[in-house]
Amino acid sequence: MERIPLRPLPSDTLQITVEGIPYKVRTRYNSREARWRFDLLTVTGTPIVQAQKLVHGVNLTGRFADERLPSKGNFWCIDRRTYKDIPEYFLKDVEDNLQIWYITTEEYNEFFS
Repeated sequence: MERIPLRPLPSDTLQITVEGIPYKVRTRYNSREARWRFDLLTVTGTPIVQAQKLVHGVNLTGRFADERLPSKGNFWCIDRRTYKDIPEYFLKDVEDNLQIWYITTEEYNEFFS
């Protein structure tokens, strides 16, 4: 499992490497929706996955069939807060509470099944 480092900026792009492949992760906060969105791009900026809402427990890449995606796992959104029915997210939540993790299928099966 690998946590993707996020910063509480309204729009941010960072470069990561997963399975030896470089990617760009872009996060954007929409204050009107009180929502964070996730994009995964090639290192040159070509979109692979776009505008996925960051919601606890969501597999952000699992429903996409793109050969550029990592072959051994998926990106997941995890919310560290323990209470339910969170009405909205705020800008600061991306650093402290909302997290994106890359989890291999093997790790997922071991820990979550």
